Amino acid sequence: MMGMALLAACEKENPGSPGPSPADVAVVHLSVSGADGASTKLSGLDYELHEEPVDHWAWFFFERSTGSLAAMGTAGRAEKVTKTLRTGVYDVFAIANYPESVDLGAIRTRNRFLALRARLSDNGTGSMLMAAGTADSEGVVLSKERPEAEITLHLKRLVSKITVSGITRRFESPSLGEKQLTLKHIYLTNVYPETLYARDLTKEELPDSQASWYNAMGWHHPGALAEDRETDRFLAERNLDLNLPQNGTAGLNLSFYFYPNPLPFQADSHAPDWNGPRCTRLVLETELDGKTYYYQATLPKDDGQPAISRNTAFLVQCTLTRLGSTDPEQVIPGSLEAVFTAVTGAWEGDYDVNENS
Repeated sequence: MMGMALLAACEKENPGSPGPSPADVAVVHLSVSGADGASTKLSGLDYELHEEPVDHWAWFFFERSTGSLAAMGTAGRAEKVTKTLRTGVYDVFAIANYPESVDLGAIRTRNRFLALRARLSDNGTGSMLMAAGTADSEGVVLSKERPEAEITLHLKRLVSKITVSGITRRFESPSLGEKQLTLKHIYLTNVYPETLYARDLTKEELPDSQASWYNAMGWHHPGALAEDRETDRFLAERNLDLNLPQNGTAGLNLSFYFYPNPLPFQADSHAPDWNGPRCTRLVLETELDGKTYYYQATLPKDDGQPAISRNTAFLVQCTLTRLGSTDPEQVIPGSLEAVFTAVTGAWEGDYDVNENS
């Protein structure tokens, strides 16, 4: 296995260099939570094939003082790793369900790991990307007084999730309420399809070019990033062709997955031409009398709300009250009432490290 071969190479001592004395080493037992799926489920949500737990994972120990790689390797599912390391302070990271395209051998420093990027399409059916680490903590201290340590890294999925629980049609106009309204598609727009394994991106790291964004200003917009079937499967439910009767509610429970967009609500734009990063939106595409009407909900939906972060999950219940817009980026005030509910609990546990001597 390539990862284990790399591990063996990492553990080699320099020829002729004296090995550490027994007093200068410690034994570390490393495991990741969420590997068995027990901590991956939240009440109130349906779970699809995309959301199975850990299939495989890789681990890294970096010296805190120098940032250099001390040891690395790969493991399967709920496997526990035992390592003997020199005493010192270490940063520990793990990534799970990563694709074969990730070159583990190139990750020789902490900075190289912190710069490691993931695309939305890297997530696989049954194996969502996950990560955990100690970058924001004091690190793992191994000392003569602490010759053995038990470490559990709590994995987080890199994506966030929004589930459309249902759509109610309650048009204020009786004449419009008598007409047939068909839900054609649901999808997310203005999605930046990259993130870092180690953390969410900041707004300063978002590219300005429309060509770097997926579904920028609309479904497969010609000025946006080229369409990709692997990305579409996380962002869209197409060809629903569902009749939405007046004063009726369609129960859907359809889930969509995206990398968090850190752009604050107050920096958003609905200008007719692309002028830089925009907030991600949930779009309902409908048809009435042969014409297409769009309803949109911006994430986050209100000024003052914090940006959505990785590993968070939301339910949204939508109510349509009048005709929507003829442009997916334009808003008809009052046409859509969207009630968001954050699903409480940890989708994959907390992003920290537990240590027991």
